[in-house]
Amino acid sequence: NLVSQINQMTQAKQEILDTELDNEIKQQELVTNVSHDLRTPLTSIIGYLGLIESNPKLPEEQMRKHVSTAYSKAQQLVSMVEDLFSYSQTQTNGENMNFQPMEISEFFDQLIVQFSLDAHKHNITMSSLTNPGQIKIVADPEKLARLFMNLINNA
Repeated sequence: NLVSQINQMTQAKQEILDTELDNEIKQQELVTNVSHDLRTPLTSIIGYLGLIESNPKLPEEQMRKHVSTAYSKAQQLVSMVEDLFSYSQTQTNGENMNFQPMEISEFFDQLIVQFSLDAHKHNITMSSLTNPGQIKIVADPEKLARLFMNLINNA
């Protein structure tokens, strides 16, 4: 019986070690992926600002286009860093979810209002195809909004 218990403890310890090793590998992969993802917009920002700096007589229309692109990439970079920070907080402190009942149609209407100015600038029409009052969910509105904002921004 004692030998059986020792074998079970040894097996349990090995499973824990295997899980820790797997987690370390996943963490290394995450760092590699995040580094790559952050480098992409940063490289674009540096490239466009370098074009502006190296061409002081650049036509104003081209300069505005380069500045606009660099600004857009900087916003993307900020969003990615915020996501990374949020993920980091989740991993270290645990995620505090604030679940509430909510109507999804109202939620989408608020998102549309939030993005309407940018959508209009790019000749994009946003609309919600829900039937008000019929779709109710329980969710964390802040986290759900962040999810959809990231999806819309990435689109």
